[in-house]
Amino acid sequence: MTEAERISELHSYQILDTDEEFAFDDLTEFVVMRDIYRNYEVFINSKSLLAGFATPLWLVYSRKWWVFALYVALFAVFASVNLFILFLGWLLLSIYIYSAQLNVLFSFSMLEGKVFCLKIAAKSIHDAQKVIRKLDPKARFMYSKLPPPLVEEVDEQKKDEEIPEKGIIEGKEVTA
Repeated sequence: MTEAERISELHSYQILDTDEEFAFDDLTEFVVMRDIYRNYEVFINSKSLLAGFATPLWLVYSRKWWVFALYVALFAVFASVNLFILFLGWLLLSIYIYSAQLNVLFSFSMLEGKVFCLKIAAKSIHDAQKVIRKLDPKARFMYSKLPPPLVEEVDEQKKDEEIPEKGIIEGKEVTA
């Protein structure tokens, strides 16, 4: 294989089980975080201008409601002190949020119990969710066009046989 063939192969990727090929420039990088209940959160791994200019709107778009509430409360305090303090606080927080927006999203997701799961490249967030669902059929997303995930249903008869009543193990009563 020549160097030119190898380079052209690097710029074209095939997505899992599809015959469709995408150019390298068409793909977007996504960071995926999940919690123990298989609730996934998918972030685009790029900066948004909205985070710098209109931080409250960016927080609403990112669905970080409790952070949005803290932000509004902080700015209510700033406004009650002085309008100059309000403007200075808005300016400094906007610069900070813009420069560290991905870290802010990741840290607040970690506070909600999510951990870094994987990093994928896909054409859109919908395609990224499809890839995640192929990897984990029980994956759940807050907002998705995908059908609900697979759920294992336990037969009631098997459940009664496998799980003994509380305090009884193999016919012997256990005392605390």
